[in-house]
Amino acid sequence: MKVKPSPKKMIFISLGISLLCGLVIFTTCISIFLFQEWNYVQWLIIGIYIVTSVAIFLISINSYCYYIEAKFLRIVRFKKVIEYPYSDILWLDQSKGEKNGTVTFVLKTGHIIYLIPDNEGLLYKTILKNSKNLLPKEEIIHRFPGIKL
Repeated sequence: MKVKPSPKKMIFISLGISLLCGLVIFTTCISIFLFQEWNYVQWLIIGIYIVTSVAIFLISINSYCYYIEAKFLRIVRFKKVIEYPYSDILWLDQSKGEKNGTVTFVLKTGHIIYLIPDNEGLLYKTILKNSKNLLPKEEIIHRFPGIKL
């Protein structure tokens, strides 16, 4: 079953990334914008920034989705496909999942995965239902002392 992340959360994340990139771009080019007469160069930089921001946002909103399968969770970002078997999930953050926040889980390798939830909470409920190896937070911290939950 195909599940799309929450569009509202995607917009907020994309807007934050876009503003951060804009801050970096415009602070590195501050002399062009403040100390020179405005000509086509300034407008070209602003136009390229806006066009690329909108293009990246539209591509990411259309190509980011989850496929919920019987044995694993498949995540598609752009053309990259990542599969996480439910048997590899050792911990699921239940406090954030109940509030429809970020879906956070830890794999048996010790990697922390953060996912944007869907509007219905189907992603969180499916991971919670299908993950049979869930451990308490204290056990995860003891097993992987380097991670921060």
